[in-house]
Amino acid sequence: MIPPHYIIFEKQLLESMYEITPDPIFIEEIRYRETALKSVLKPQFQKMNDKILFIMRRACAPHPYLLDVYGTKIEFQDQDNNIINTYENSLSGICGEDTDKFKKGEFLTGVVNTNAMTYTVYAIKGGIEEELFSGTIEFNNNINDPVVDYDIDISYDIHQINSSIFEISSNLSDKGEARITYELLPGEFKHSLNTYWGIEINNLSSHSSNMGAILYDSEGTGVTRYYTKLLPGKNLVLLSEIGFSEIDRLKDIKKISLRIFTAENSSNYLLEIGPLYRFTDMFNLKEYMYSNNIFISPQ
Repeated sequence: MIPPHYIIFEKQLLESMYEITPDPIFIEEIRYRETALKSVLKPQFQKMNDKILFIMRRACAPHPYLLDVYGTKIEFQDQDNNIINTYENSLSGICGEDTDKFKKGEFLTGVVNTNAMTYTVYAIKGGIEEELFSGTIEFNNNINDPVVDYDIDISYDIHQINSSIFEISSNLSDKGEARITYELLPGEFKHSLNTYWGIEINNLSSHSSNMGAILYDSEGTGVTRYYTKLLPGKNLVLLSEIGFSEIDRLKDIKKISLRIFTAENSSNYLLEIGPLYRFTDMFNLKEYMYSNNIFISPQ
């Protein structure tokens, strides 16, 4: 569950080791890390009349509300490898609860000339650039990210008030947590490292609570991770498969459980459970984030 800049450190170290000892294993490890970075930072593209729109989500898995400590630069090249467009965003690091600052750094977007063929992504910091990966422009038009239907199950320190309102109460069990489990309908989903599950929860109290999450497959195998805090107000819990320990143990995704830890809060409080989304298109995720008053938790 390491942020991207640690992968960059490893990549630099491996490059130095290869210069000293040109063993092919170092190149293999470098390519492995480039692939890992590309899996979470890869830009998406749409055609719009005589232009190309692009988007990159810089606050990426495994920590979806954390901007990396490096800025991001992307260059676009034509078929002769001439640079024709360049964009960058240098906002980096922890934004605390400054939602406006986070949103300014969350995405890197822009318009590219239609003769663009390839791109190169760099990490930037203090005048230093480190190439992360490159690729060919591929279009991803008209992707619909529907709301996912689910059956809900609750256990431990939680009980249901009505169809959407639930009360957290630490005296309902000795487990120290409330658990909300979403069983995905109509059935299980295939693995996808480029997907974010988005769970909308409106915390109707002034309490902040630590959280964790569990993904289950159709055979009941579960993998876990800790998550950032549930803040007062409207939250979008964003979960990627990247960040869950031993995710390869799962054959598919069938259930998502949120664990809301209750030991630190002795008072009862209410949650409003909203829709469950499956974001595969970052244009759709950006539209959601910018059209809803989402509270950003520091990571």
